[in-house]
Amino acid sequence: VNNVQIISFQHNHGDTNCTTYRIGNFAYTTDIKKFYNGDINKLLGIKKWVVGCLRMDKHPSHASFEEVLEFINYIKPNKTYLTHLTPWMDYDKLLAKCPKNVEPAYDGLQFEVN
Repeated sequence: VNNVQIISFQHNHGDTNCTTYRIGNFAYTTDIKKFYNGDINKLLGIKKWVVGCLRMDKHPSHASFEEVLEFINYIKPNKTYLTHLTPWMDYDKLLAKCPKNVEPAYDGLQFEVN
């Protein structure tokens, strides 16, 4: 679309799969436990990433906060927004634990994708 490459691929969500979407330099991944077969490399070079981070601790079908940070440290997007947060993920407390290029998303969040 207008010379913007769009790709999608499956990732693990416990007993099922979900889809990651990469649209140019932006990617969206939610309901993720892990990536398959090096597919995480398809996200190298993105500038912005919206990724699910359900809770701090381990879960059978969702990556924990620490696991999501490992993904971020590998991919190295310029900015990452954590989404799909449970009510137990207090915004201010979570933000205090995030590296400077990572922040919790919130209802009504808007940002430019370029």
